[in-house]
Amino acid sequence: MNDAPTIAATGLVAPFKGFSATPYRDPVGVWSIGFGSTRGFDNQPVTANTPPITRAQARTLVARDLGAACSTVREDVKVPLNADQEAALADFVYNLGAGNFAGSTLLRLLNAGDYAGAAA
Repeated sequence: MNDAPTIAATGLVAPFKGFSATPYRDPVGVWSIGFGSTRGFDNQPVTANTPPITRAQARTLVARDLGAACSTVREDVKVPLNADQEAALADFVYNLGAGNFAGSTLLRLLNAGDYAGAAA
């Protein structure tokens, strides 16, 4: 398995998400922590009572989450991708969820070979 997309996606997420050591509600009201992880180390949903974490722990969580997002991209996308494209799609999945990706116009266009349409 190539970890380059996961590493690249982590580089995309961390600077833009910002870091919070304590739980917070994201813009749609979902409890999150670190760089936007919605599940803790025990894989349970983050709540207001989730203990604070360090930046290093947050990087571990986001790498786990982005690894899962990369797996979703690899399973759902049927056309060739370079590492940067895969990383960008993993970021999309990380932010919007695997179910939203699976039913997206983006994925439909991409799998039809319309890279420009998917990018737009």
